[in-house]
Amino acid sequence: MKPNCNNKGTAKDRITAAAIELFSEKGFDGTTINEIAAEANVNKALIYYYFKNKEDVLDSILQTLFDGFVAMSLDFIREHVAGLVKDGRLNIKSDCFCFSNKDDMAVFIEATNAYFERIIDFVLLHKRGYRILLVESLKGKRNHTLLSYLDYFERNNDNPIFKIIKDVDEDFNYTNDMVVVKFFFGLVPVINFAAFFDDFITYKQMDEQELRKFFLRFMYALTSAYNISGNNIYFADYELL
Repeated sequence: MKPNCNNKGTAKDRITAAAIELFSEKGFDGTTINEIAAEANVNKALIYYYFKNKEDVLDSILQTLFDGFVAMSLDFIREHVAGLVKDGRLNIKSDCFCFSNKDDMAVFIEATNAYFERIIDFVLLHKRGYRILLVESLKGKRNHTLLSYLDYFERNNDNPIFKIIKDVDEDFNYTNDMVVVKFFFGLVPVINFAAFFDDFITYKQMDEQELRKFFLRFMYALTSAYNISGNNIYFADYELL
């Protein structure tokens, strides 16, 4: 159902909602500021009060998606990685997570699956925005593309995720295996799922909750594909299908 952008939230919220609606339907290049103003039921001058130009509107939308995704990742890392290390339940080595026992490893895997659920619910809530992100990423012209997420796999203290883990365990480091798996088998499928969700539902006449459940089963399968030996989860030689 088409959202009502005319009477919802603040003027800035309505402008953003209208832009998301139009960018997702007509594309960024095919949408004008005048159309955004008409959809949001605001004067065009008000758009320029909040945003420098149309590009700034898009940057704001994409940055919000980026920030939300990263915030959930940071919360997970603080609680279920750094937290376990501080408690002496996890030792991070260059190629694996070494848990103190199988129960701690099971807790981590369960927390990872719960994290997947939060991610899926977030991207579905913002699925039109992620559709825009995917299209703009394929153009390769914007700063905020899917490749921007790779900044969070950099080995430096400017990367908050890396710093959180490094501060509690000096042995931690990103390997190429970890980066490839997390980007191509984690992030990209999730964004594609959000971007194509509505079209898939329409084409296959499938119930939304049923599709969400099927996709989560795939995400859970990623954790079951970890190379597990004893109390250790290795990041190389994934047993993927």
